[in-house]
Amino acid sequence: MPVGDEPPGPPDAGWDERRIDSRPAGTEDGLETELRRLVERWRALPIDQAKARLPMLRRHVQCLADQGARLAGRAATAVPDLGPAVALDQLLVMVHDVARLGGSCEQAAAARRLRGIRRGL
Repeated sequence: MPVGDEPPGPPDAGWDERRIDSRPAGTEDGLETELRRLVERWRALPIDQAKARLPMLRRHVQCLADQGARLAGRAATAVPDLGPAVALDQLLVMVHDVARLGGSCEQAAAARRLRGIRRGL
């Protein structure tokens, strides 16, 4: 195949901050900021505290999953409980889905939800 005629590679599965950043210019309160803060806080928790807060985190995961399903026009399904080591990843996936499918209002609401979760840890 001649140079420059390579078939396109797979779509980038990476995180595109521009797609889900809801912060107005000059502020630090956007979705990306709240995601980063929550990840840092969760990872700093001792395992016994993470286990104690897992039910609260899972409730938020399910709420975001249900919201994502509504935005996508799909029926809601239960998110499996995979334990505290995976719960944060599940939350991040659900936040990404809501941010991708929703508009700025959904992104702002997700940022507020993440802030509340972090403060509840």
